[in-house]
Amino acid sequence: DFLRCVSASIIFFVISFISVFKYTDGASKAAGVFGFIATIVFAFDFYIIFNDLADFLKHGGQPSGQPSEETTRRPDTRDDSSEYDSD
Repeated sequence: DFLRCVSASIIFFVISFISVFKYTDGASKAAGVFGFIATIVFAFDFYIIFNDLADFLKHGGQPSGQPSEETTRRPDTRDDSSEYDSD
């Protein structure tokens, strides 16, 4: 997803730049403007994905919304024999 955003942003920017400055008709100008808007959207998506990836790597591979296994593990204090007691 990260590479898709980067490559799409670059491709849309280059094609939009060529469309706006090389051709003089109105349709090419409109296509260039929409291409620049798409570039901004892909760049924003890249920014969001990059921040999520940086947080993920900062927390040692654990998602930031979930606590690590060490903090959620509780000692097992129940007696296994009481589970099957019929009295």
